[in-house]
Amino acid sequence: MTLQQIPINLNREKTYIRSFITWGEDTYIFTFQWSFYCKSAFLSIADYDNNPIITGRALTNGLTIRNHNLPNVLYFDHKNNKTFEPTLNTISSEFILYFDDEETV
Repeated sequence: MTLQQIPINLNREKTYIRSFITWGEDTYIFTFQWSFYCKSAFLSIADYDNNPIITGRALTNGLTIRNHNLPNVLYFDHKNNKTFEPTLNTISSEFILYFDDEETV
């Protein structure tokens, strides 16, 4: 089992981030956006041609994302297994988005 982390670099100055992530043999577009109205971060994933795979999933503590268009299962958790939900101040420093490269969908 090898855990691979996908960075979430949201903060007060950057509430919208788009990253190209190579995952397996393909490249995906990960978009993270903080909503001040909902007080939550949302994740969208598209393939390299910008075809949507996941749209607008709220990043809640303990989230598991399974999708047949992705090579592995994604997890979003607190680094120390705490149970509170992420805030804009804690999402980048205390939470991780990751996958196990051996656990396929």
